[in-house]
Amino acid sequence: MQMLDFRKNVELYIVFIIFFIVIFLAFPKIYLRNNIYYTSKDINELLSKKDLLLEEQEILEQQLEKLEYQNQINDSLIVNDLRLLPD
Repeated sequence: MQMLDFRKNVELYIVFIIFFIVIFLAFPKIYLRNNIYYTSKDINELLSKKDLLLEEQEILEQQLEKLEYQNQINDSLIVNDLRLLPD
């Protein structure tokens, strides 16, 4: 009877040891998967912000080019008007 109880206790200890080994080996894998998931989520968010900023930059460059062109025209008109003025 005592030998049977001892054997059950040993089997129980072995089950607990195996359980903790599995937990110990699985935890880093779960941690790494979560870390990779959240990092890739952050990367995707940053990439979308980058795309948005690139589009905004393109729009601003077009607006700047338009303003420079208008400024050139205005300058040429002013210079022409000044030429028409009597000395």
